[in-house]
Parts: sequence; structure tokens; C-alpha cells
Amino acid sequence: MPKNKRTWRSGMLWSGLITGGVVLCVLFEPFSAVAPSHLPKAHDTDVSLRARIAIEAKRQVRPAIDARIDPIWHAIPALDGVAVDEQKTYVASRQVSQLSWVYRPVKPAITLATVQPSPVYRGNPQKKMVAFMINVAWREELLPTMLATLKEHNVKATFFLLGSWLRENPTWATMLYEAGHEIGNHAYSHRNMSTLAASEQATEMRRTQKLLHMLNIPPSAVFAPPSGDYNAVTVQEAWKQRMITVLWSIDTIDWKTPDAATIVSRVRHSLHPGALILMHPTTGARDALASLIRLAKNQHLELGTVSQLLSSTR
Repeated sequence: MPKNKRTWRSGMLWSGLITGGVVLCVLFEPFSAVAPSHLPKAHDTDVSLRARIAIEAKRQVRPAIDARIDPIWHAIPALDGVAVDEQKTYVASRQVSQLSWVYRPVKPAITLATVQPSPVYRGNPQKKMVAFMINVAWREELLPTMLATLKEHNVKATFFLLGSWLRENPTWATMLYEAGHEIGNHAYSHRNMSTLAASEQATEMRRTQKLLHMLNIPPSAVFAPPSGDYNAVTVQEAWKQRMITVLWSIDTIDWKTPDAATIVSRVRHSLHPGALILMHPTTGARDALASLIRLAKNQHLELGTVSQLLSSTR
């Protein structure tokens, strides 16, 4: 038997039995030695197939990750775990020449809905998704090109609308929503939230929510404070209106009017799973958008809305 081999496959085990002076040797290889790559054969019994599935299923379990409060990143969203649905896998595998895996999600015990209300700067780092958060308070003439680029690449983004802009541009808001993008709340006026009383902050958010309602756009589930300025009151008031306060982990700084190449370079050097990428309707962002989408896809990162990124769904 070869030395230093840790798997059953390295050799056959033998067992001796002395019967009437004759040594009977039985060579056998235990079932647990079957490698994951071995496939069920047509002659496998139901018991054999179920056993194969049960053994391999244990290796494929990914535990759920609870939401938590991080001392640096604040609220970190939860992430579903993954387990094999052994019964459905068995049914799917019976008539084929290979194991046909069927999975089911394992829900976390703690989510963003159950942790202490806190701002979110990024998605779960193990979730291979990123989201564009596009704050809109001006330059609506650049939106058609940005929308066309997003449509061409089959990407949905989240547009955070300033209420005063929304009041003057309801058609644009409807166009964004009907194109399938998420609409976020960016307060009503571009004021620093931390300088306002709780009632004023609540009014800033509520006025924008009411405008969305008047346009038959669902109330926003995410709130982006103007200039990223907030305090604990901001987070609480947004929470009372069923919104999560959202910041960003990558800032394109496009409001300083850099060119597209500069924006792409900034994102490339900072891109990570769970990234929230802050943008605005600017010429640089407009021209960089297609390259940013390709950059994310080349790194095998899915692009979704902010709410999709913050959900626990894998």
C-alpha cells in the first residue's frame, strides 16, 4: 500500500479471515472513497444515489452571514447561505448521467431590518455585485445618453432624486422609473442634514416621498443625504419612513468635471465586491459609464440596484 496517501483511493484495504486453515482475503474499497466527480450510473440503486448526494451535499453547504454593525463600515448587510435540496437533487438526477444539483437558500437570522439603524456604505463583501448610485439634482439633458448606455448593457441603477428637481422635472423621473431603474430619495433641498432639526430632516424626506407618490412611483426604500452629510438623527428619521440611509464606498468625484479616463481609473483601483459607486449626471460620468460597466463585468461582478445589492439574496 503506498505510503503517505490520505485518501481511500490510494490503495485497496484487505481483511483476512482464517477458515479451516485457509486465509481468505477480501479486498474492498469503502463507499466514502467515491470522489465528487464520480457520477451516478443507470444501475445505481435509489439508496446508492441518495447516499452519494448526501455525502457531497455536506461539502457544498455555505452558511448564512448575519448583518452586523462594523466599527468602520457601519451596517454590513446579511447574505443568504446555500444548501443542497437533497430531495429535488435526487429527483433531478435519477434519469441523467450526472448529479444535477438543486440548491435552496438558507436565510440569515439577523438582517438590516433587525439590526440597529445605521448607515450603509457598501454591500456584503462576499456578494459579487456592485451598484451605481446616481444623484440627480441638475444636468437632466445628460440622462438620455446614460439611460441608453444602461439599456444597451442590460444594467439597472438607482437614481437618487432631489425633491426640488423632481418637482420641476416629473417627466424625467417617470422616464427613469419606467426604464426599470430604482428611484431613491435625495431629500427635497440640497441642505446639510446634520444642521437641521429632526422635524426639518423628516420634512425634507417626506416631501420627496410625496412627490414620488403623486407620480405613481413607489416610495423610496433608500435615502442618500445630500453631500453625504448626516447625523444619527438623519438615520433615525429615514428609518421611521422605512428607508435605509446609504452612502458610498467609491466616489467618482465626477462633480469636479474630470474626464472619462480619470473616472475609470479611479473606479478600477478601488473596485470591490459590494461596492456602491457614487455618480452624477456629468459629461465625465456619461462618457465613462460603458467602460465602468465592462470593468465590473470583466471582474465577474454583477450590476444591480442599491436595494438589490443590500438584500441578502445571493
